Amino acid sequence: MTAGPTQSQAPRAAAPRPKLPREVALRKAERKKAARRRRTGRIRRGVAVLSVGAFIGPFGVIFTQLALGRDPALSTTHKAAAKPSVASASSPSVTRSPTVQTTSPTPVTTQQS
Repeated sequence: MTAGPTQSQAPRAAAPRPKLPREVALRKAERKKAARRRRTGRIRRGVAVLSVGAFIGPFGVIFTQLALGRDPALSTTHKAAAKPSVASASSPSVTRSPTVQTTSPTPVTTQQS
């Protein structure tokens, strides 16, 4: 009953790698750098495409709405609930609509007084 490893179970050290010749190491390093450049370029292109798509999508929808004349800022319809007018006691069958008085705009003068 021993707690430690025996001779057959001893951990083995990793075998040292043989040193590569300089030319082989340089080619390997160049391949790694080229792979990194390709990967970086692919990521940058993906981000650029995603950014352009995120801009063009909503812009296209808004532009189409405005080009078709559906500008919500220029809308003249109001979505307020219309209240029925109260009829007077003398004429219960007649409903009156509210009257709107329009006034002409005041003329603009350019002279100082």
